[in-house]
Amino acid sequence: MTYRQILDQLNRYKYTEGYSFTEISRRTGVPRNTVARMFDGDSVSVHVFFKVLKGLHFELKLEEF
Repeated sequence: MTYRQILDQLNRYKYTEGYSFTEISRRTGVPRNTVARMFDGDSVSVHVFFKVLKGLHFELKLEEF
């Protein structure tokens, strides 16, 4: 699974749950512009990436790799 594929799943989850970038920022403590860049496909640090996943309670199964 590629970074882009993970982001596609995360984007679907974001829209299903109705989260805005502002809400994700509030839940995770990650600046809104960093959240937006991440969802646009820009690379972010592993720390930020997993902070967003954790803040959204998004489960990523390692077996998928």
